[in-house]
Amino acid sequence: NDGNPGRVDFQIKRVGSEVFVNSFSKVYEAYDDRPNPVPAAILEHFIPNQLLFRNNPKQIRNLDQDSNTIEILRLTYQYGNDGYPISHNSQREINGEIKPALTFQYVY
Repeated sequence: NDGNPGRVDFQIKRVGSEVFVNSFSKVYEAYDDRPNPVPAAILEHFIPNQLLFRNNPKQIRNLDQDSNTIEILRLTYQYGNDGYPISHNSQREINGEIKPALTFQYVY
């Protein structure tokens, strides 16, 4: 994935338990080749002083605790002259049903 994460697992530990268990996962299936405007964080992921996302994810598969697909998120970007995204369309597929796309604008 050329410096980008391929999968992020979210784990929980229940009260009274000593063991963490997988709650859900995000599988980053595709990236563009353009620079990410926020390489240290995207959505809820953030690790100080670490670059997590060198590029912009194009397809993210969300899995439940048993690795079954919950949804597929597809992102398409529009870029400015500097190569950074100026907007992106986000479309979800849930149980084979394509949901209406949302458009997000970047403000720098």
